[in-house]
Amino acid sequence: MTRRDTGRWNIGLTVALVTGTLGLLAGNTVVFSAAAIGLGYAVYGYASRPPALDVDVERSLSDSSPMPGDEVEVTVTVRNAADEPLADLRIVDGVPETLGVVEGSPRFMTGLQPDETESFTYSVKVRRGVHAFGEPTVVARNVSGGVEVTETLPVESRLSCHAPVEDMHLADQTIPYPGRVETDSTGSGIEFHSIRQYHHSDPMNRIDWREFARSGELRTVEFRTDQAATIVVVVDTRRVARVSRRPEEPDGVELGTYAAGRIAGHLLDAGNRVGLAQYGSSLGYLRPGTGDDQAARIRNNLDVQSATSIPVRGTGTATNAAAADSGDPDPSPGDGDTGGVAATDGGWRVDWLRRRVPNGAQVVFVSPLLDDAPLDLLKRLRASGHALRVVSPDVTSTETPGSVVEAIKRQGRVSQLRNRTTDVIEWSPDEPLYAAIERATRRWQR
Repeated sequence: MTRRDTGRWNIGLTVALVTGTLGLLAGNTVVFSAAAIGLGYAVYGYASRPPALDVDVERSLSDSSPMPGDEVEVTVTVRNAADEPLADLRIVDGVPETLGVVEGSPRFMTGLQPDETESFTYSVKVRRGVHAFGEPTVVARNVSGGVEVTETLPVESRLSCHAPVEDMHLADQTIPYPGRVETDSTGSGIEFHSIRQYHHSDPMNRIDWREFARSGELRTVEFRTDQAATIVVVVDTRRVARVSRRPEEPDGVELGTYAAGRIAGHLLDAGNRVGLAQYGSSLGYLRPGTGDDQAARIRNNLDVQSATSIPVRGTGTATNAAAADSGDPDPSPGDGDTGGVAATDGGWRVDWLRRRVPNGAQVVFVSPLLDDAPLDLLKRLRASGHALRVVSPDVTSTETPGSVVEAIKRQGRVSQLRNRTTDVIEWSPDEPLYAAIERATRRWQR
């Protein structure tokens, strides 16, 4: 707790000294008497007691685990726990720097009688991640406003924004390890596939004894096997993707890294080998792996990339960003898997990725598809034998004629990919990621 004199009434003392001195020098009784007015102001300010600041502050959230893009209402309640009234009480709540206030204000001013309570509310728009609120600052002034007491109160609140990702359909391009990808391969499992002629090497528990009892012939039951897959999640981190629909919303790179993290985590939980690649002005690659250590490496990589995103705010169009992207430094060859290779030419990016994605690996490409470069990348990856899935966050809008044109162009690119039998998940920031995946999965299974 700190105390400070505001100096609000110092002018009264100054007036008293000036007019008193002038009255004495000039021998003017009226001017000398005017000093009493300024002196009265000064006495009032200095005679008022400092405020007794003893308040309780509570903060409540309408939802502590919201979806990305949701608005959360924050309610702050303050109670005067002192035995004296507070004539002038001001509160500033500790809003996380990563969140934007979209309604109301985190600042509040009131006066409270002993044991009286007041509340105020404001709303923030949430983006992915964990957001910790800071300590609210309380400022109280006495009746005259001459003394100010400030205190920060330990009030802890946290928003955790992670949308769940349900089962994501993968192609049957697998590796010979147990997993959750259904294949047409037969062997041990739980889902019936077919019955074939018995071989002397078949285990006894796979013999169809009912068929033997009926016909006297030995037959073997085959089950569908579930295997693991190798997947490389590729995130479009180019400047052309750093576009948002509105200034307060996350841009294409932030949405892409969020989706990549959720998808990679789900695929790792399913027993798959998962790697990560960046498709941007600097190229980074993380070899496919499994387990908690790989999950931590992927999270750290994505957190760094999201933190260094330089969004083009509120344009809803990729025009300016594309121009900026063309100004990147020329690429230089390099074979290191740790990243740091500058690249501007689409051919360099594609060749760099093709050399690192393992043979037989599936590719999940995450991009807002704001230009044609990803189409060439995906075409060449498919030609190399990789099964493809595309997750495309939609950062276009219809607020201006230019943004409408960009939205139409983006939809055309989505149609081109689907015409090439590439599965595309279109994800609007207004809905949870898992809802977009479920909708796309239902469409694929028709």
